[in-house]
Amino acid sequence: MRHSLVLLALGALASCHAADPVLEMPKPFQRGGVRVTLQEVYIANHIALGVRGVAENLGTETLKSCTVKLVVLDFHDLQVSDAVATRENFAPGEMWHFEAPFSSPYDDEFNSVVVDRINVTK
Repeated sequence: MRHSLVLLALGALASCHAADPVLEMPKPFQRGGVRVTLQEVYIANHIALGVRGVAENLGTETLKSCTVKLVVLDFHDLQVSDAVATRENFAPGEMWHFEAPFSSPYDDEFNSVVVDRINVTK
C-alpha cells in the first residue's frame, strides 16, 4: 500500500523559463515511529535539485538506519524523478534535518513530491 504526502506546486511561466514553484507545505507523514515533514524544494537557476525536510524519531529505541524515499510526479502523475535521504544511529527524540537530492535535477514544472516510503532498521 502506498502512503503519500503531497506538496502541491503552483507553476507559472516567466519569459522562457518556468518560475520557481511556490509550494504549499503538507501535514507531516508518520510511519515506523518516524515523523517526516517536508519543508521545501531547493532550487538553483530554476532547476529543482532536491527536497529539504525534518524527520523525528518518535520511538524509544535508537534506529540503526532510517531511509526516506520521495517521488516527484508531473501533472499527469508520472514519475519524473526521485530522492532519497538516509541516516544511521537515529536516537529517540532526535530531529534530523535532511536534504534529499533528486536522482536527476528537474528543470520543468512538476505537480507534487510524494513520500513513497520510510524504512527503518532497529
